[in-house]
Amino acid sequence: MRGWTLNRAKSYLLDMRRAGQSLHDSVQATGGQLACGFVGTPIICEALCQTGHERDAYQLLLRERQPGWLNPVIQDATTI
Repeated sequence: MRGWTLNRAKSYLLDMRRAGQSLHDSVQATGGQLACGFVGTPIICEALCQTGHERDAYQLLLRERQPGWLNPVIQDATTI
């Protein structure tokens, strides 16, 4: 049972790294603009940070142009 658990944990970590790399590649390819919505941005930022791509998370979070998380703030939006 321990071997299965360790193999599953290793598989999970490899999948997480692959997912993080895929997100990183997407952020880089699009210049920091992902159409993930207001709700999806924190989830994607967390995934990027958990896989060592903090710069990409900040780039995505601090994007001011549309589509960007800060765009409604800059446009003086009062509701999301």
